[in-house]
Amino acid sequence: MEQPIVQSVERTFKIVELLTIHTRGLGLLEIAKETGLHKSTAHRLLSCLIQMGYIVQDESTSLYRLSLKLFELSSRLVDGTDLLATSKPYLDKLSQITNEAVHLVIPSDVNIVYVYKVDAFNGSTVRMASRVGLSIPMYCTGCGKAILANMTQNEIASIWKKSSIDALTTHTIINFDEFCQTLNDVKENGYALDNQENEIGVRCVAFPILDYNHRPVAAFSISAPTTRMTDERIAEILPHARKALSQIATSLGYLY
Repeated sequence: MEQPIVQSVERTFKIVELLTIHTRGLGLLEIAKETGLHKSTAHRLLSCLIQMGYIVQDESTSLYRLSLKLFELSSRLVDGTDLLATSKPYLDKLSQITNEAVHLVIPSDVNIVYVYKVDAFNGSTVRMASRVGLSIPMYCTGCGKAILANMTQNEIASIWKKSSIDALTTHTIINFDEFCQTLNDVKENGYALDNQENEIGVRCVAFPILDYNHRPVAAFSISAPTTRMTDERIAEILPHARKALSQIATSLGYLY
């Protein structure tokens, strides 16, 4: 015998499913209308989902959209996640070719979350704090800057405002105007650099993975000690990284 559906659960998932279609977000009245819920009921369920971290509300537009918490949960099933499963072979090969550590991250609110890491094969590297599952701020990382550079100015400002901006090292950018100029350079170049902004002694080059709407869904980086990751070395790595990016995007169907 089929079990009855719990009404509150059904209503909650109606909202979640609706927002998976409208990825840029919807207002309260639109959500209430599309789901057939009373405005107060929709607001109560949205508030609960925000508290649990599944939905975020844009401060400037008041639109509600899904966070990446559902993705974070599903990413624990590594082999069942398209992004991870698809990216792995290309990132593994990139690490082998460059002989350096490679990371894959996804954005989550004001942070990035490491979902995959390949250690350098040369056995000669600094100990990095990165590990799968680690969540760190976007503003002080190469991958974070690669993602932010492909967001709107309002989104960038909102993330900066909500972040706890600290000088983690003497190289960390803590001035917003300087940070925005850096993001402009990232957008123009197609990649971001982390010049010891998160960890002293570590430098990395990072690339955004954009979907078919040109929205950043992830980023990957190649990291190495500063003694090895010189400007000349980065120039050598760029063609290999760009090839891996193209292969990942094509395999995921992100053709643009």
